[in-house]
Amino acid sequence: NVFVGLASLEIGKNEQSETAYRKAISLNPDQLLAWQGLSKYYERTRSWKNLAETLRKMMDLFVKTDDAIKCAETLQKYVDLRRSHGTSEEVAEAISLYLPDSPYYPLLSTLPPPDQTAPTSTTTLASQVALHNSLPILEEIISIEEKREKEYTTKEVEKRRMRIGSSPLNILKQEVGREAWSSSKLPRLYGEIIGHPQASDELRRSTEAKLFRQRHSLLMATPASGSTAQEKKTLRAEVEELVKGFVLLQIPDSLAWNVHLERYDCERLEDYPVAILQQYLKLLPSQSLSVMVRACLLYTGQSLVEDDEDKSEQKRQAKEDEEDEDEDAYSLALEGFPQNRTSIFGHRVMATFYLNEEEWDQARIVTESGLALIKQSEREYGGPLPLMQKAFNVCTAIALVYLFPPKHHLRAAGLLDDILSSDVDNVQCLMARAMVYQYAQNWKSAEEIYQRVQGIMGSDDVDEGLEAREQAAWCSIQDDRAAETADEMKQVVDILDTLDYKEHQQARAWWRLGKAYWAIDGERRNEAYNCWITALKRLNSFAPAFTSLGIHYLECATPPDP
Repeated sequence: NVFVGLASLEIGKNEQSETAYRKAISLNPDQLLAWQGLSKYYERTRSWKNLAETLRKMMDLFVKTDDAIKCAETLQKYVDLRRSHGTSEEVAEAISLYLPDSPYYPLLSTLPPPDQTAPTSTTTLASQVALHNSLPILEEIISIEEKREKEYTTKEVEKRRMRIGSSPLNILKQEVGREAWSSSKLPRLYGEIIGHPQASDELRRSTEAKLFRQRHSLLMATPASGSTAQEKKTLRAEVEELVKGFVLLQIPDSLAWNVHLERYDCERLEDYPVAILQQYLKLLPSQSLSVMVRACLLYTGQSLVEDDEDKSEQKRQAKEDEEDEDEDAYSLALEGFPQNRTSIFGHRVMATFYLNEEEWDQARIVTESGLALIKQSEREYGGPLPLMQKAFNVCTAIALVYLFPPKHHLRAAGLLDDILSSDVDNVQCLMARAMVYQYAQNWKSAEEIYQRVQGIMGSDDVDEGLEAREQAAWCSIQDDRAAETADEMKQVVDILDTLDYKEHQQARAWWRLGKAYWAIDGERRNEAYNCWITALKRLNSFAPAFTSLGIHYLECATPPDP
């Protein structure tokens, strides 16, 4: 039958030739001559699909007979066929047969290393080169798979957009992307490149970046609830591990570093690792977020460069910049914030600056926007940011306390009570809660909270501790206990007068001391006058002192004002 098939092929009787070869194969499926004749027939008749199937069967037979050379020659022919007449996916499938997971690899790996000095000495040079350096093969397969996935997602999104009631474009892209990414071969291929002994550091780094982006995209597209909840948790752990690698090795990958900063869960700006912020500036100085990082470092009084860096021109210039901009961190943040409207870190920095500048309405707007970004991040990454959420809630509550008081105090009190239920010693919230009590004229409750803050901060603290001491004394004065509290307020005044940059608090304390003397009545009303004059000396725009002096002139001046 084999010879009948060959003869029929030579005289142009193609159908009889194929029939004869097929009959021979049916009698003996392992008959190599019949398969070889059939391959010649398909090649001559340009039946490329059948030829490919036949070549694969021949390779299987060569494996059975342990004929590595013939197997390699056939595989080379198979690859050439796919390159000439196949699709890109078929080319990828063909060249993948050179890789270790191929059924032909155990036999083909017995071929000797290629001798590039004598390329014509063997008929299997292409196979030998591919087997002993699979890196080009992997790179080509990856290129084909990347292009295929991109084309699939683009076409599928366009097709589904035409359907009635289709999802919004951004959701549709995620849905289609997840279908492609969840079954993608790319993560495994990327892993092989990363672990390949012949891959250069540059190639390894670029492939790690591709792997990270693929897993990150799949994480973003995977729902956090239902049947995919565990899958999302696993993906998040994988992405976080990849991010740690980029940061640890200080690889300047903007997405990885941004994810690290955006997902870093801390309560205060001072809690961000200084070294990480300094490295971000060094590795990614042109990123828009670097402006906010720079403002954060300046605000916390930290150097813009790491201490162990060489004293290069860059370091000297950075130190000069620090001296120039040490008091201009707020302006720097204002400049950089418009380019970071989608950044949690950017909102966290800006909210802190607005609170410090007492821009209460702006602080409220930024913190509420930041809370929305946190919810979005928790939905996308499938993991909470409890400390960051708490920080924004604290900022929101404080802004609401001082924004047109007591207009927003009901909402502020709810937020403050919720925070203090789990963090009973949060000084910022305690001070704000006491202020709410003050506006409600609940002087005893406010005084108790201020005294508690004094206990937390200690008697030597000249910031919140001294503020709380003054406020507690003021609550006592307002609660008709001026006589027993005036001396306490006088001690506060004496301490404040030794401090710099507290003009407003000094003026307020002197005015309050005067109010205490005024309430005591008698000869002390003259002392009240001196206190209010002193208050204006400390801060000549302190309005309450003018009001009190007006009352004094009206009631006590001799002769009285007409």
